[in-house]
Amino acid sequence: MRYIVYIALIIAAATVGLYIFDQVNAPAPPEDAALIINNRTISLAELKTRYERNPYGATDRKAFLDSIITRELLIQEAQHTGIDKEENFRRSVQEFFEQSLIKVLMDRNLQEFQAPLSVTEIAAYRNRLNKRLQLSLWHYPTLEAAATGQGGHREALSETFFDLPLLLRHKILSLSAGEKSAPFATDHDFVVLSLDAETPLATGEYQELSEALLVKKIAEEKRALKMDQWVASLREKAHISILPQSAELGDIQ
Repeated sequence: MRYIVYIALIIAAATVGLYIFDQVNAPAPPEDAALIINNRTISLAELKTRYERNPYGATDRKAFLDSIITRELLIQEAQHTGIDKEENFRRSVQEFFEQSLIKVLMDRNLQEFQAPLSVTEIAAYRNRLNKRLQLSLWHYPTLEAAATGQGGHREALSETFFDLPLLLRHKILSLSAGEKSAPFATDHDFVVLSLDAETPLATGEYQELSEALLVKKIAEEKRALKMDQWVASLREKAHISILPQSAELGDIQ
């Protein structure tokens, strides 16, 4: 009996000793630590950054800290159950990362593509709002063929100004009846645009725009055109190979 008591005392002493040892030798939290949740240390700088953004809609400091703690506990539990190692989760993270990357890039370029509008440009756009346009689109396989007018074929088009594709709408602005545009590239070929005739639309067949709305619309369209041209230039500079194996995808239903 005495032997069992001695063993129990030794185990208790060892347990206390290990606890004290762990406490003494446990790494001290960083000096800038502001919040510790299990093994996750959040620095004061990180906490301030989150607090300034306040993405969780907290109304005060306590509510904000509670939201951080709850969020971190849920993240830790998800990691503990292995969700972060699942293929579907990794794929979702990758897609979100790529979409965010593209959005930031596009937003930055949209700012760079801001272009001033001239009075002449605005007047030309307004002048065409109430017109039906008779056009000839001459299609060529190469820029050289389009420049010389050799080997092309004609496509006749009759549309109201607003119903024209964005690129044609802006190419036609500087043309008068009987004039042709300089050759320009499309997704598939090179085109020379000819304005054959224009006729006024009846009242009610077209949309009237205020000056402010008109300027906004032209600016948005010009930015979109510049973005399309920029993306096209990226494709031209890139090395892209669509291999025969891609045919195994079949058609999208």
